[in-house]
Amino acid sequence: MDKEKLTEKVNTTLSELASLIGYEAETTVDISENEKGTLVSVTLNSDDLGFLIGYHGQNLESFQSVLQLMLNRAFEGGIRVVVNVNNYREKREEVLKEMAMRAVEYVREYKVEKHLSPMKPNDRRIVHLALQDLPDISTESVGEGEDRRVVIKLKEIVNI
Repeated sequence: MDKEKLTEKVNTTLSELASLIGYEAETTVDISENEKGTLVSVTLNSDDLGFLIGYHGQNLESFQSVLQLMLNRAFEGGIRVVVNVNNYREKREEVLKEMAMRAVEYVREYKVEKHLSPMKPNDRRIVHLALQDLPDISTESVGEGEDRRVVIKLKEIVNI
């Protein structure tokens, strides 16, 4: 895929979206290729973009999906888009890890399983990965659709 044409299209599309939505931001675009296809990473920075993130990143996910659809139509597929606003994704990951560790403390202290709030797949993945190396803790996802959540519990340790 021609990175120059793709970069130009990304910047043009972002400008169109900015004029429609009404935001101004410093924009960085990074394009990389791997065996799964093309990854377009977009970083937006501005003091006034909270509305673009929305509650738990819902608006950000929608914005990202729209941008991905527009680019895939223009380039006939194979493009994955990740949009980050004011380092929201890194901050969200830290919040999720801290929440998971508090839940682990609760599980260890009270010897009961802890059901976290429903989460999007990527958020659940962050929690599972954050706790995977704890020898006494196991995690699993339960529920369906938007009600899917992580359950944290003590591993059953069998002494032989």
